[in-house]
Amino acid sequence: MHDLLTDPLIGVHPGGGVLRLSLPELLAALSAGKVEGYTGLRAHQADPWHVFLVQLAASIQARKPTDELPDNPSYWEKGLLDLAEGVRESWQLVV
Repeated sequence: MHDLLTDPLIGVHPGGGVLRLSLPELLAALSAGKVEGYTGLRAHQADPWHVFLVQLAASIQARKPTDELPDNPSYWEKGLLDLAEGVRESWQLVV
């Protein structure tokens, strides 16, 4: 099972080196301006990946708005679960 909520599956370049983050950790890092790029992302994937992340963040913010984007992974995890009506399996790649 690969759980996007808890497993560090997304490789990022935080400005030096490489980190692997879960989806909530990625949204928190993006909110804090700590992501400069992604590992393994191809040119034709960049736009859809950006749209996906922005849509997730916008959907979460529409339901639970904040004055500034939170850099706390737990906010994003709760928001992702809210989008999935509490069904954790919705964020698992293999069920």
